[in-house]
Amino acid sequence: MSDFYQVSSTCSGPGNIQIWSFGDLANTKQTSFVGTRLEYLICHDFGGAWALEWCPVGCQNDKRMGLLAVASASGSIPLFSVPQPKASSEIRFPACKPQPVLILELGPYEKYQCTRISWSKVKPHRTIAGGFVNGYIALWDLLSTSSLLRRGKILYPFKVFQAHYSIITGLMFSPMSDTHLVSCAHDKFLKYWDLKDTTAPQSKNWRNLSTDVTWLQHWMTCATAVDNIYSAGESTMIFNSIRDFVYEPQSFIANVDSSALSISGNDWLNAVALSYDNGQINLAFGRRQPLVSHDDRKKYIKVVMEPHLYNFEVKGYEKQTNIGKEGKECALVDCVSYEEAVGKYGIHFKTDFKMGYREELKGNAPNHIHIYPLIAANKVCWNPNINGFLNLAIGYQSGFVIVPRLIFAPQDQEKIDDVLS
Repeated sequence: MSDFYQVSSTCSGPGNIQIWSFGDLANTKQTSFVGTRLEYLICHDFGGAWALEWCPVGCQNDKRMGLLAVASASGSIPLFSVPQPKASSEIRFPACKPQPVLILELGPYEKYQCTRISWSKVKPHRTIAGGFVNGYIALWDLLSTSSLLRRGKILYPFKVFQAHYSIITGLMFSPMSDTHLVSCAHDKFLKYWDLKDTTAPQSKNWRNLSTDVTWLQHWMTCATAVDNIYSAGESTMIFNSIRDFVYEPQSFIANVDSSALSISGNDWLNAVALSYDNGQINLAFGRRQPLVSHDDRKKYIKVVMEPHLYNFEVKGYEKQTNIGKEGKECALVDCVSYEEAVGKYGIHFKTDFKMGYREELKGNAPNHIHIYPLIAANKVCWNPNINGFLNLAIGYQSGFVIVPRLIFAPQDQEKIDDVLS
C-alpha cells in the first residue's frame, strides 16, 4: 500500500494475483457468499499489476479457467494459463508461480509501464492492444509466426504508434470489430482509431481529463469516466460518439462531489456502473438509447454504495459528512499513510442494491486530501456472463473487494427469469 511508482521508469519485483471462488452467481438464485474462499495466488516478478484482461471466449476447458493478460509496471504483458481450482487441489499452500505461456514486450530495448490492455472481442481473439505511460499504443498478433516478432516466449508488436502524449488511462476494442479502438489519456483527448491507418485518429474530442472508457455495444457511443469535478465542471460521465455522429458529447451523470475513477458497461441491463474516489458507486440505466438529447425522463441513476470513515479513538465518533461543521468536534485527523489510517479508522459501508425502490442513499461527501484515501473505489466491473449479469465487483484502495447482486422488484425479476429460462 505504501509503494510509490515513477512514471519515468519501470519497476519489477514480486507481485501476486488472487483467484477467488464465490460459488454460483446465477441471476435466478439467491446468492450466498458463505463459501467464498481464496483458491490460490498466482505469484510473479513483473511488479505491480495495473490492469487484467481475460481472453473473451474459447480458452476454458476442464483443466484451464482461461488465459489472463496482465498489464504490469515492468512494461511487459505476461499471459498466464490459469488452472481450474480443482486442477490445483494438490497444492497444499494456495500459492503457485507458473511461467507465463507468452510475454508481450514493447521492444528489445524500450521499456515503459503498461497501464491499460484490451483483448479483441471478435473471433479468433488474436489481437491484444496495450497502452503505456508515454502515450504509446502497441498491437500484438498472438498467432503471428514471424521470426522477426517472436523470440522464444517473447512476442513483439506488429504495430506501435504515438496515440497520446501522456499516460493512457482508457483503452478498449470495439465490441463488433478488431480494427477499431478507442483510447483516452491524461492529455484530455479521447480518440477513435481505425487500426488499418493510425497516422491520424478517425475522431477526437478534447475537453475533459478522462480516467476510463467503455464501448457500449447497443449504443452508438462510448461512455467516459471524467475527473474534472474540482476544476472545470460537474460532469463525471460523458457520452462521446464517433465524429459526433447523431449527437455531440454531452454529460450523463453530474452533481457528484467526487472524481470518477472507473467505469464498466452492462449490455444485458443497458446500464453503466461508475466508481468514485469518495467511495460511492453509481448505476445509470438508459431507458432509451440516446438519440438527440438527454433529460431525466430518459435515464435512471441510483447510488448503490456509500462508505464512511469512522475514528474509533473518538467516543461517539461522527460520520465523515459532519466534518467541518461549526460547533462540532472534527473526528478525522491527518493520516497521510496507509499504516496510520488503518490504525485509526474503520469503514462503514452503506448499501442500497434494490432497484425500483425508494432511494436510501444520497451520495457521499468529497474526499479529504489530508487523509489517506481508504474509501476510494479504484475499480468496478460487471459480470459479463448471461447467467450472472446482475453481479458486479468493486475494489477499494483499502483492499476490500465487494461483490454485490442487484435486487429487482418481483415483477421485474420474473421478466429476467423468463428471458433466461
